[in-house]
Amino acid sequence: MMRATAFLGALLVSGCVSVELPKHLVSDTVQAGKDAYRSVAGDKDAPAGAKAPPAAAPATPPAPATPASPPPAPRRAIAHSYVGQDSQSVAELKQACVAEAAEKLRRLAGPAAPFIVLESSIATVGDAVVANCRVALEE
Repeated sequence: MMRATAFLGALLVSGCVSVELPKHLVSDTVQAGKDAYRSVAGDKDAPAGAKAPPAAAPATPPAPATPASPPPAPRRAIAHSYVGQDSQSVAELKQACVAEAAEKLRRLAGPAAPFIVLESSIATVGDAVVANCRVALEE
């Protein structure tokens, strides 16, 4: 008896809900899928009455190859690692690493040597936080 009541209740409730789809949703979706396939695969399966796509213009000869520029010379850089403290923020760690690497570079190239930062990253090694950086002379 309980099953019959539950089934009857479900039947009555489901009659109250209706979902309407736009008129041509399925046919438009199928047509869009076919058009996408034909644009990739070509019109092999096109209906007999369908128009063929316009012929492609004749290919122009390729432009003469220009010699590739040589790769840039590798920069001489100084890599440095700075082991930070737990109380330091990520920005402070990176700044300390770059400052120490720049100091090493200035000892080698002179105190007024301008430099650029090539790399600055943070890693965790065991319980320690380590900042890694690379600096090079500005050219």
